Amino acid sequence: MDPIIASLIMGIVQGLTEFLPISSSGHLLLVPYLFNWHEPFIDSLAFSVALHGGTLAALLVYFREDWLRLIPAGLATIRDRSFASKPDRKLAWLLVASTIPGGIAGVLLSDPIENAFRQPGLVAIMLVLAGIVLWLADRWGSRRHDVGDVSFRAAIGIGAAQALALIPGVSRSGISMSAGLAAGLDRPAAARYSFLMAMPITAAAVAFEAL
Repeated sequence: MDPIIASLIMGIVQGLTEFLPISSSGHLLLVPYLFNWHEPFIDSLAFSVALHGGTLAALLVYFREDWLRLIPAGLATIRDRSFASKPDRKLAWLLVASTIPGGIAGVLLSDPIENAFRQPGLVAIMLVLAGIVLWLADRWGSRRHDVGDVSFRAAIGIGAAQALALIPGVSRSGISMSAGLAAGLDRPAAARYSFLMAMPITAAAVAFEAL
């Protein structure tokens, strides 16, 4: 397989699966396995940085208006030492709280977990299990709350769930949506919070891999 064509296909797979609850990392392992590709560049760190960089660019563009509000709001909270009953201030720091568990887990456990779960059979099993978890969370969650109702305890819990996405086959968006639904968020709120969470953790992953 020509490395340029293989790279294009893998980029399309990443783009299609990153924002659906179906695990981009799992599919990026399964596609080369199914097509019997043996291309060193696809397994390289440089290619991983490029894929995550593309994801980060998409997040920045799509959610630019949100972050143009949230970043100044978060800084204003530091300045005033108060949320001042402003939802954006609280949301900015909720997202910080949600990022911490995944960031710590990523630094400490990323390589051991990925190496342990790189087998296609295990990836397939995790895809199924993650799907079941999402279905159960959607069925049993109360779905009564909006993003503004998220507590810091729930934010940390959703962030801890996001850390499970280090396991190939566990979708980052899927597991964080599941945690949001379990915390009582409705579907749009769980999805929005999950996608907003994605930018800081993806930026951290790009920076970590780039270094």
